[in-house]
Amino acid sequence: MEGKLTAVLISGKDLKGDDAYAVVKLGKKQVIKTNKDDSHNPDWNFTREVHIKGDYDEMTIAVYEDDDFSSDDFLGSVVLPVSGLASGINGTFPLLTKEGEPAGEIRAMFSFEAGKVSFFDTLKDKLHDSDSD
Repeated sequence: MEGKLTAVLISGKDLKGDDAYAVVKLGKKQVIKTNKDDSHNPDWNFTREVHIKGDYDEMTIAVYEDDDFSSDDFLGSVVLPVSGLASGINGTFPLLTKEGEPAGEIRAMFSFEAGKVSFFDTLKDKLHDSDSD
């Protein structure tokens, strides 16, 4: 898989923590992180384009609670098949805790455009990520 991934992380609902942010991973590689929103029902309205290159079977959306004094708390996640990116993924997805308990939901959209990824595309993505931290 090589090309441009566009992710729109719209909102969360009924999350079990405040200061929530979402992370998108392809395999074990984090490719996107939203800003935090101080709410159990965050409205991120966060759009990011990243260039990706590699073999991935699944994409994970994980939600965490930002914690100033210790490690951030994992709230829940959902795993989506990468095969769905070709036709686009759009919906509201239930989040589950590590124990498999309901942990709220997330609204998101993803699309993928196949194409060559250059060194400059990758560099631009890294510079953009450092601006948002």
